[in-house]
Amino acid sequence: MARQIKRAMTVATATLVMFSAASAAFAQGVPFVRLGVFCDTHDVMADTAGKVHAIWVEGKTVHYGRIENGAIAGHEDVPGSNGVTMRFARPRIAVKPDGSEIHTAWVTPDPESDSMVHAWRDASGWHTHKVWERSGDEHLAQPSVAVRPDGSVHIIAQRWRDNVDPSPIVYYEKTPAGTWKDPVEISPSDAEYRDTAMVADPAGGLHAAWKAAHRPGYYAYAPPGAGFGETLEVPKRSGVATVSFGDLFVDGAGTVHHAFAVYGNNVVAVDYSSMPKNGAFTASERVSETDQVSVTSYDHWPAVATDRLGRVYVSWGEESGGTVKLLKYAVLDAKQWTRGDVETDADIHQFGKPSLAVTYDAVHLVWRTSGGELALLTVDVAPQTDGGIDDAGADAGTEDAGPGDTGGAQTDGGTGIDGSVVVKDTGADEDSGAPPADDAGGTEDDTGSSDAARKTTGVQETVAGCSCATVGPTTVEMKEEILGRGQWTSPGM
Repeated sequence: MARQIKRAMTVATATLVMFSAASAAFAQGVPFVRLGVFCDTHDVMADTAGKVHAIWVEGKTVHYGRIENGAIAGHEDVPGSNGVTMRFARPRIAVKPDGSEIHTAWVTPDPESDSMVHAWRDASGWHTHKVWERSGDEHLAQPSVAVRPDGSVHIIAQRWRDNVDPSPIVYYEKTPAGTWKDPVEISPSDAEYRDTAMVADPAGGLHAAWKAAHRPGYYAYAPPGAGFGETLEVPKRSGVATVSFGDLFVDGAGTVHHAFAVYGNNVVAVDYSSMPKNGAFTASERVSETDQVSVTSYDHWPAVATDRLGRVYVSWGEESGGTVKLLKYAVLDAKQWTRGDVETDADIHQFGKPSLAVTYDAVHLVWRTSGGELALLTVDVAPQTDGGIDDAGADAGTEDAGPGDTGGAQTDGGTGIDGSVVVKDTGADEDSGAPPADDAGGTEDDTGSSDAARKTTGVQETVAGCSCATVGPTTVEMKEEILGRGQWTSPGM
């Protein structure tokens, strides 16, 4: 059945309208939604049917739900997740492309035995399996999970030992038959490698990234049905000493998009690099407006995604006095970056990471506010047909239905832009401090997530003064492709 392109979002969404490149930046009220969920960390991902799946941790328990019409639907506690801590556990979500399976993994510290747990949801409900259990002075931290279309599950994590700085990245694989293979180290053991990220592409390839202090970033690829091969360096730009916290997204053409925090002498910023399929990473470029996004905090973990029109979205938190952070965005279109505040009132928690999920129609930005509540901003990605805003007004033509609609031509040659572009934390409570330890004295679990009196499910807030930049028209052919890390398919599939 054809799924029509949305031309207007409901009251539970927000739209930033980007005019042509000749237009000046403008300020406009932007509504965003508070989801009524308080948490310590979260993550989101979309499936090819357009559903947005979310996990979050509240009260050291993992929860799951879908984001529908600006609210959380289908809320479930994940069984066996009591005692999860966030400082180095950082649960991430992985969704099988058709949405039939949801996967996550976490580390649970225990006085006697740390463990890493894989949890997944299928048609029969939730299941958990203890993948690893502590032995001696060995620990695991920061697991990232991916699922291939064949149902195989993949986890990478940092392996470290008490009072030992070097810590390699270790890889665990569960076959489609349900058997876990012996773990394999995919990095050297000569430094403290950490801050993992991993995604699966539509063909089943795995893309992994990790970091180490005073070094470039690292990336490895595992072809469909195979293990990880050569490790590549993600280049540092001049003045950058360390490539740190990062996020990965793979688009339908196979291009890897990588956004990451960088540090150096008087440098605390967010950078970006990309690698086309069978190519090499481009020279890193600064995404943040300045090299000084903070003077007191180093927790600037960005999110990255692309829409079906080829635009690249990056979002991150930026200091604005004390521990208050503004939620920032940048959009790359036609080789030009535009930047701005998502909104001055759309604050992000000091230790929060935004998350991006992409469907055919929209880009969804989710973040953890300073009070610990999840918030949602949805950006409508309208079909690029003839360049008119709903094909009305500028070209005096009839509304152009576009692919997936029931009629409408693409021949009237309007001059405006068609539709709007909307910009959207994974709320990962991370820090850049000392080597992993049990969550003693940490600040990531201080959100007051049980404060029921603050919950405001479905309440929309309208805020003003958004600094929206300009994006020129883009004409692309609609393709039936699937995006990794937040996927889309064209209508009719």
